[in-house]
Amino acid sequence: MFKITPNPPEADSISKSAKSKAKQHDETTKRVLDHYLLPKPDKPKDAPKPGQLFNVVKGLDN
Repeated sequence: MFKITPNPPEADSISKSAKSKAKQHDETTKRVLDHYLLPKPDKPKDAPKPGQLFNVVKGLDN
């Protein structure tokens, strides 16, 4: 049998809002995993400055 009209074009099964939600979810997941699995090394608050001659150690008992 002959069809008078052609088949409609196939549309994406995922809408734009669903794609943006999925992308946002992926970015959030990556950020969370990087935070826990790739922590940045903590710098000590009292890091010695270049050219510093003396250092006071807190909590040192004589």
